[in-house]
Amino acid sequence: MTSAQIANSVGLGFDILGVILVWKYALPNRVQKEDVWKTDPYEKKEKNFNILDNIGIVLILLGFLYQLISNWL
Repeated sequence: MTSAQIANSVGLGFDILGVILVWKYALPNRVQKEDVWKTDPYEKKEKNFNILDNIGIVLILLGFLYQLISNWL
């Protein structure tokens, strides 16, 4: 396996993990900002979802970067 193929495979792995995190933890449209979401348990849950959603976005960007690097190798 060449270094380009390894970089491409790592990039695809990051993309897959990132998409799964975004799919699972992204809140739909963030419309539910009523009083229900202002309570403590929901506020903590929303913060955790935001963190995992952002990690998913970073993983997707890292995946694309690795795939781009694999094209240059």
